[in-house]
Amino acid sequence: MAKRRITALFMIMALTAGLLAGCSGNSGNNGNGAGATKEANEGNGQATGGDKTDTVKIYAGTEVWKSTFPIPSLVHKEIENKFNIEFDPIYTWVNADTETKLSVMFASGDYPEALLHVNNPEFVKNLGRQGYLLPVNDMLDQIPNYRDLWTDEEWDIVMKKAGNEDGNLYYLPIKNYRTHSNAWIYREDVFEKLGIAFPQTLDELYEVLKTLKKEFPDSVPMTNRGGIGGLVWGIDQANRTSYGIFADPDLNNEIVFGPATDKYRESMKFLHKLYKENLIEKEFATITYDQWLQRHYSDKTYIEWSYGSRAADFNMESKDIAGVNWNWSGTIIGADGKPGLAVREDPFYSYGPVFTNRIKQENLDRLLEYVNWSVTPEGTRLHEWGVEGETYEMKDGKPAFLASIENDPDKRDKLLEYGMEYFLNRDLDMVESSPQTLIDLQVSEAFANWENEKKPFFNWTEELGQEKAKLQTNIDDVKEQYSVQFVMGQLDPEKDGDWQKYIQALKKAGLDRFVEIHKLAAAN
Repeated sequence: MAKRRITALFMIMALTAGLLAGCSGNSGNNGNGAGATKEANEGNGQATGGDKTDTVKIYAGTEVWKSTFPIPSLVHKEIENKFNIEFDPIYTWVNADTETKLSVMFASGDYPEALLHVNNPEFVKNLGRQGYLLPVNDMLDQIPNYRDLWTDEEWDIVMKKAGNEDGNLYYLPIKNYRTHSNAWIYREDVFEKLGIAFPQTLDELYEVLKTLKKEFPDSVPMTNRGGIGGLVWGIDQANRTSYGIFADPDLNNEIVFGPATDKYRESMKFLHKLYKENLIEKEFATITYDQWLQRHYSDKTYIEWSYGSRAADFNMESKDIAGVNWNWSGTIIGADGKPGLAVREDPFYSYGPVFTNRIKQENLDRLLEYVNWSVTPEGTRLHEWGVEGETYEMKDGKPAFLASIENDPDKRDKLLEYGMEYFLNRDLDMVESSPQTLIDLQVSEAFANWENEKKPFFNWTEELGQEKAKLQTNIDDVKEQYSVQFVMGQLDPEKDGDWQKYIQALKKAGLDRFVEIHKLAAAN
């Protein structure tokens, strides 16, 4: 995500102040805070939408990527016309500043009837706890198309993971179009040139990295991003462990803290060996995103655990380097005679629209009709392709952007200016038209039946949730500090004394209680 300039934030703050000053009557309610409109919680029967010859005015809010984007956008206007809605006004905030902006707004008692997009699940859950939001699980009979995006099993996951401890869901999550996206990616052209077979085990990976280093002495055969966590991730998958709490498949799915296991110790030993032999980044803990990219674009790295779609990214950005061909592997490297664990994603993205307790019933009904339509082929096409003749045309039965958009060097910003972004699910034509998302579909198919790392469901009470958060900060600090020292050799993961020093530091930070409360939350 690009960093926003301070001046842009001042612009949006000025806009916020103006809207707060002038919008107190737009919601059609006079009350403030939770329970301001009791009638909004009543009448949950089938939506009628009222008389659609009458325009309803809805005070709405949405995130934007840039404060300069026009509001309402092309997509907003199409929605207004189709459902006889007038968004009056649309309160906007830059997506990097969601919590700050909305906290001020809700504290003032003057907040929108609906937030069309909020990418901050914990903040939304907290608003639900405080009574500001309506539970959307009470509205499912009015949005059958949306509910049908999921199987019953998937919807159970949505409710358990996205819902609050009171059993209610306070936002409409977005359907995840993929089941898997992580894979080993590698320079297939280099492997073929050197006659290297893709490694199946960590021992084979070590030999491959040594071969690459011998052939390309000034290279970093395996790079990483995201600090120590990014470096250890793929190695942990090979050793069938995790960088956090998980259900260990080799211990009858017992809930354990992965970084305190013997399998994690094996990850540390392996990475320390790679570090000593200059097979990984010397600055693995502090490497920046730009430095990581530069490794790829300067033809000096050849394999890593990442998103499979990165292969398409690197091929596109390295098109000026002759012969470059990044690909993803349908194999997850394993160890000790066992296959590595795949990373299965949740069936939803944890962000989406919410409805506040200020919304009038007629406005809610009209918005729910829009929600129900938005996930149809017609609705998804509007959100991702725009309007036929204005932003796209049909070619061989498929939508294609007009040249004025397709050839724009700032195409992404151009689409966002039109308000073109997926809403509650993806348009399949768009997914299949992109090399990156097409790889996501292929990776999902390849690992559909692979053994996955298991992440249990946790039902956090407010008390246990607060305790977990406090413990996690200290435990993660210890984990990261010692892991860096193990990889760099400042501590030796081979030595029992050094390893026990680490385990005792974790226990002092509250590890035993941390695991215990996860087991309690999983049992609730």
